[in-house]
Amino acid sequence: MPESKFTREFFAVFTTVFFRWLVGPSEANCIGMCTNLCKIPTQEFIKKNFGTPVNMVPNFDDMSCEIIFGQDPPAQEDDPAFKRPCYKLCNVKKRHSASCSK
Repeated sequence: MPESKFTREFFAVFTTVFFRWLVGPSEANCIGMCTNLCKIPTQEFIKKNFGTPVNMVPNFDDMSCEIIFGQDPPAQEDDPAFKRPCYKLCNVKKRHSASCSK
């Protein structure tokens, strides 16, 4: 599909309705749940299967996520989502004394 406002809006509606199965409901205290189980796989899946770049921008303050169709995501080392520290209640951090976002 050609890149346009319509295409971006179409993919936004399409993925909202048909790709809930990709991650499913989850609840955890780790930022890594968002970045590693949702953000990266979803971005790669949509790019590979639909040929449209998508950048998912999580908001860790209100637990929402902005999905920007037609925009390549930043490299992981430059992505602000991967530079965010763990939550204080992160269970993985407590068990392994490691960063949850990696």
